[in-house]
Amino acid sequence: MDKFNVPEGPNGEPPEPSEPQVVEVEREQMATALQAFHDPKLREAILAAKRSLEQVIDEQTPDQLLRAGFDAEALEKAKSMLTSFRKFIEDNKDQIEALQVLYSQPYRAGLKFRHVKELASKLNQPPFFVDPNRPESLSRLWQAYEVVEPDKVRGKGGRQLVDVIALVRHAMDPNTTLAPVGMTVQERYQQWMAEKQTSGVTFTADQRKWLDAIKDHIAASLNIEQDDLEEVPFNSIGGLGRAYELFGDKLIAILDELNERLAA
Repeated sequence: MDKFNVPEGPNGEPPEPSEPQVVEVEREQMATALQAFHDPKLREAILAAKRSLEQVIDEQTPDQLLRAGFDAEALEKAKSMLTSFRKFIEDNKDQIEALQVLYSQPYRAGLKFRHVKELASKLNQPPFFVDPNRPESLSRLWQAYEVVEPDKVRGKGGRQLVDVIALVRHAMDPNTTLAPVGMTVQERYQQWMAEKQTSGVTFTADQRKWLDAIKDHIAASLNIEQDDLEEVPFNSIGGLGRAYELFGDKLIAILDELNERLAA
């Protein structure tokens, strides 16, 4: 009797196969499945496909940058945009108030955020597409300078609308460094604080907290006025009344001084 020709069970159902029977069937099925791999041509084709997909990763030798830069097409587009930007400034220097202030000789302080928005709205045209309601749209111009004049650019700007002023200043005087307004304000603020300390002027922790907030406001808006101290974020730390408690009759002079030193 064949080893798989087993009698039926008492109720007519086939009995469960024994363990040796299961093992024997598995061996026969494996042998059948592996039969194709006995062909040398198939084995060589599999190994060749494996070799073609292999990657050797060297974790010991440090990478060496051979070249960095932008392709010729990107460079030409960036140059064209900056040429258009300089022409825009020249053509509008007598019509746009922000440009009038920046071109005034000697330069007079007084740029306000409304000037920034007006200038940005005028730039909402090809090839600039600066949307006053989307500050990040200014990054196109900033990136053009990164492509054309990488040695003149400091920091990642073009993320705040006030950076349009930094872009205009650099276009007017290409010998200057292009840096985000926030970075410039922070550096000037640190210098101002150092000068105060050298001259013997000290500030309490509460006064310093207010001065830091005033600096941040100027970095975002180019200007601060007394009425601004009743708005966010100053109203959450006491508003104008608290500012007078801390600085007394020197408050207005401090605001004027910070406006002139940080944003000029």
